[in-house]
Amino acid sequence: MIAVFSWTESLNEFVSSSLREMQI
Repeated sequence: MIAVFSWTESLNEFVSSSLREMQI
């Protein structure tokens, strides 16, 4: 369960950074 949460958090961070780059 903890591993899934960690993976989801990593994915969320990756998506956030990607969206930020697209906006620039």
